[in-house]
Amino acid sequence: MSAVFPIACILGGCMINNFVLELIVKEDPGIGNLLTAVQFLFIAIIMLPYQLDSSGRRLFKAPKIPIGVYVLLTCIFFALSIINNKAFDYEISQPIHMIFRSSSLLASMLLGLSIFGKRYSSFQVAGVLFVTGGVIAATVAEGAQKTTGSSCGPTGCSGSLSGNGTYCCDFNLAPRQHAPKDVLLLMRTTLP
Repeated sequence: MSAVFPIACILGGCMINNFVLELIVKEDPGIGNLLTAVQFLFIAIIMLPYQLDSSGRRLFKAPKIPIGVYVLLTCIFFALSIINNKAFDYEISQPIHMIFRSSSLLASMLLGLSIFGKRYSSFQVAGVLFVTGGVIAATVAEGAQKTTGSSCGPTGCSGSLSGNGTYCCDFNLAPRQHAPKDVLLLMRTTLP
């Protein structure tokens, strides 16, 4: 099977998700927390069959990581989602919101260096610096656009997803996918 179809589905899903999210948030900026709760409930329901123990000895499979660590990571992720939803109250454009949510590369790299002792190639460092420069440039441009007041209204700026058809995909999970593994590895090496 070609990789084109799965990549197209992921990118298409991200674009549609963010387009619909912007439309919903424009109608009701306070709905972000409800959407987050529904997302967590949906994931819990979908994943429940995979967590049930088929042997019949117990209801759920034995966890591979300590339940306390799992609950902590879930609580942190939930809290960060709620904090991200607060951004909708400030009427920032959806592309800027996604850029900020996706701008954790530099923080991930610094944590990897300082806490986990990782080493990065000059190509990886350059990539992170370019992305960070892009985040700074987009933020400055958005600020300048809002300062002039030329194309921002009560529902946001014209640089929104539905306003000009500029679609972006939130790659926020890319740096986070490895963070729980790193935390668990660190805990496994430090816990008795």
